[in-house]
Parts: sequence; C-alpha cells; structure tokens
Amino acid sequence: EEMSATYDPPAVEAAWYDWWETQGYFRPELAPPSSAAVVAEAPVAAAVASTSAAAAAASASTTASSSDSAEREKFVIVIPPPNVTGVLHLGHALTNAVQDALSRWHRMCGHEVLWVPGTDHAGIATQAVVERALMREENKTRHDLGREEFLKRVWQW
Repeated sequence: EEMSATYDPPAVEAAWYDWWETQGYFRPELAPPSSAAVVAEAPVAAAVASTSAAAAAASASTTASSSDSAEREKFVIVIPPPNVTGVLHLGHALTNAVQDALSRWHRMCGHEVLWVPGTDHAGIATQAVVERALMREENKTRHDLGREEFLKRVWQW
C-alpha cells in the first residue's frame, strides 16, 4: 500500500487513541502489554509489532521487581492551560513537547507517571484584564459591581 503524501491526523490518530484508552495508557499505573497478542490488536500492528513487543518485554522486565505502585518512583507534571489572551504560540507547543517527552521517558523507565491538565494559573492576569476593560468601558471597578456581578463578567470575558 502506498503511503499518503500528507499526514492526516484524524485518520491516523483516531484508531491509536481508542487503542491507548483500552490499554489503559492514560492511567498513571504502568500496565505494559503482557504479550504480543495485545500488540497484534494495535493499529498498524505489522509496522510496530517487533518494536512494540521488544519495548513491552523490556518494560515488563523493568517493572517486574517494582510492580507495586508504592515501591515505584512517581513522576507527576501539570500541563499549564493557555494564557489569558487565549492565543497559543510556539512556546506552548515547545512546553507540551518537552512535557510529553519527559512523561514518556519516565514511563519507559518504569515510573508511575501522571501528566494532567492544569488549573487556571492566570487568574490574577484574567482579573486584571477584566478590571481594565471594566474601567475603560464603564468607568467602574470590581468593587462597584460586587463579587457576583464581577465574576459573571470574568466568565463572560
């Protein structure tokens, strides 16, 4: 079969994503495939069978002595949300790429890994942006509106 000239993420990633979910790869517990049968169920199995089987065997041997979660080293990292402007830039892509590589590396080392979406680290910046707009457009402060109304404006923004 001829390879496509362009990469089509929905066509490629959909099958992988479902497989990752069924294999439990989004859970922090390390659950390496225990046999080549699991690999055979994977999308594009023929292309990755030998590599995946070798990786599974290596991963299983790495974690065999430390299969108890309490004994394994843990690696947890938080994915920061987009900044207050909502505009993504190369820095966001770089951060996620580095975090992805670190998470995968720690998992391959047999560590219990959890890479989770973060919480709003830009709450103060968001408040400042909304307060400036409120002053500019209505000549009011957040105190003039009161807590509930101001929060409503923040969520609208």
